[in-house]
Amino acid sequence: MNIIFRVNAGVFNGLGHLIRCMALAKEFTDFDVKCVFICNKENGFPSGMIDGLGFDVFYIDESISLNEDAQFTVDLVEALFCEVVIVDSYLIGSDWETKVKHQVSKLVVIDDLPNRVHDCHILIDQNFRLTYDFLYSDLLPKNARKLLGPSFAMLRPEFVIERIKGCVAKKNINRVFVFFSGGDDAGETLKAINGLKDWVNDFNVAIDVDVVIGESNSDKKKIEEMCITNSWNLHCNVSNICELMYLSDIAIGSGGSNSWERCCLGIPAIVSILASNQEELINNLSIYGVVYSLGWASKLTSNDYYTALENFDNDIVEKMSNLALNLVDGLGAMRCCRSILDIEER
Repeated sequence: MNIIFRVNAGVFNGLGHLIRCMALAKEFTDFDVKCVFICNKENGFPSGMIDGLGFDVFYIDESISLNEDAQFTVDLVEALFCEVVIVDSYLIGSDWETKVKHQVSKLVVIDDLPNRVHDCHILIDQNFRLTYDFLYSDLLPKNARKLLGPSFAMLRPEFVIERIKGCVAKKNINRVFVFFSGGDDAGETLKAINGLKDWVNDFNVAIDVDVVIGESNSDKKKIEEMCITNSWNLHCNVSNICELMYLSDIAIGSGGSNSWERCCLGIPAIVSILASNQEELINNLSIYGVVYSLGWASKLTSNDYYTALENFDNDIVEKMSNLALNLVDGLGAMRCCRSILDIEER
């Protein structure tokens, strides 16, 4: 069987979409399914991420119309005899889906926001909500299957492996992990580590710190200097981010796909909102108790991160960690894969 993924991604946005699609594609390989990707040819597209996993990629110019985009996909479906197309893009809507849906046995849509109509066979929305009643009820065909909630969160294999090896609840703050996405065009990393530095100095805290940034981070030089001054570990374009997260006791970062990775490893987090599609998720996770939300990043200063750290103690860390472990078990990609292939749960 051949499956096509249609997904967009760039350095500053959309990377989470690509990561979860690659996690699902990797799961399909266990069932002798060949996966190919159709991606936008945007400057800074992280093609190396897909190439490293051995998937074929077809690039399209982002200036073409959605109708041309759909036709390109249909042509590839016919050329490769594909039975399933999986689309993950906020820019692609029901008109595109209808055109492609008629050419395949299953059209699968991955989305986070129940605010637009979809024409698909299966809808995957991994976001956590306080209730799922009537979610997408007027936005999908009546016979469409819905896979909703963090039990369908699609994580990279290394996170699943670490979880299976055994994750226990965090109980102390000995190591802090700081990561605000690869681009961090909002400059939150610098704000956060300034607040962290002041907290460490004021309370004479002895901790290890791992700061992860992308090569394109505009504050890279200042971040490097601060890490050197404080004997912290700076990691740029890392390949072992799961290992770094596993070693940490709390995290400071943003919402999006990284939320599920943190939960899978039982890591409490101080988070800020970087984009509108993160707002509902972060608010719900905050109410549930697995993150400490600071609100919109654009309104924050380093002192907000300092104050948040002041509010953490060992009891809070352990409680948040247990809640996180219970929310995400790391098997979401497997569940999605088996549902799409109509394989019974084991």
